[in-house]
Amino acid sequence: MKISYCWLIRGASFELKLTPPAVFDDSFRIPLQDSRRLTSENEIVKNDKIPGNCVVIETDKFPVLPGEDEEIVNPGMYGKALCQYLERELPRQSIEVPFFCNEDWGWWLEVNQGGFKMALCIYSCPEGDPNPKTYAILPSIPTAKKWSWSKFRSIDVSQDVLRVMNSLERLFQSDPEISSVTRHDDFPF
Repeated sequence: MKISYCWLIRGASFELKLTPPAVFDDSFRIPLQDSRRLTSENEIVKNDKIPGNCVVIETDKFPVLPGEDEEIVNPGMYGKALCQYLERELPRQSIEVPFFCNEDWGWWLEVNQGGFKMALCIYSCPEGDPNPKTYAILPSIPTAKKWSWSKFRSIDVSQDVLRVMNSLERLFQSDPEISSVTRHDDFPF
């Protein structure tokens, strides 16, 4: 199959002929780039995930609020009371909270700290319906590097993400009504 395109530019014509790519057997294929990288200690870090980026809490402090059932997209995706708590408490940790909103998977809480912007993704335990007692809070940026269009390269944001998550962990640990605070490398539910 041959496809031809012709252009007329300033009186001269150009023709571009496209042909389908050649088919090679597997011995000629170049393997796709693996999503792992080697660190200086020759350890394999899968997907450049930031270790300990998930905070899980257990508490009775954040019940389902009146009217929250009508507000959420999917059943059991509670967390509005936790968002209101964080909106009130995080500014004391020098973290601004411009807004929060519900999503189909849980709640999105926008945060800013010293010019660094991200969100906290808040999930309630699916088995906790109708009154969840366990919540997982993950950063919206789970990997160490993030593309920066202004710098036109990937930049390491892992320390910024961990600074926010560490502040969040300290906040939860200082609250006597929160019975358990643990860190995880990935989504626990």
